[in-house]
Amino acid sequence: MLRSHRDIAEVILGVLIFCAVFVIAEKSGLREKITGNEALLTRGVEGAHLYARESFYDFGRISMRDGEKKISFEIHNNGKEDVSIKKIYTTCQCLEVSLIRGSEKIGPFSVRDYLYPGNGQMIIKKGEKVTAEVVYTPSLQGPFGVGLSEPFAVIEDGRGEKIDLRISALVFP
Repeated sequence: MLRSHRDIAEVILGVLIFCAVFVIAEKSGLREKITGNEALLTRGVEGAHLYARESFYDFGRISMRDGEKKISFEIHNNGKEDVSIKKIYTTCQCLEVSLIRGSEKIGPFSVRDYLYPGNGQMIIKKGEKVTAEVVYTPSLQGPFGVGLSEPFAVIEDGRGEKIDLRISALVFP
């Protein structure tokens, strides 16, 4: 319980500091400059096999009525050998991902789908890049799917290395 004006002032100051730090982090793009283990999953590692220079996109404020939103990410194989894609899936039924190389397309894959060997397996050759097309359908989040949404797609190679392709949206009816 707040007992004095000083207690109230400390609470207000704490809230203001929190808000200032949050605004500065968002404005500076700090979310995309993640360090540590999460960076290995979300962006790939230069020198590793699979690498995505950009792996996050913010759609901003969108309406469920606007329908599908699409974004493409480039996936590079900068390793010394070819890479086989073993699994592709998403974390939400509102998200689908497909891999595209020229006229060849595999997918779309969603939360229930996995790509297994012998079932449309794709090989990304050394030095090659493919496009990962991510389609976000906010209305598939369900009746309470409004608010902040941050689903992601996972692409995993034969060695178990993963790249997460993340999107963010502030969804309203």
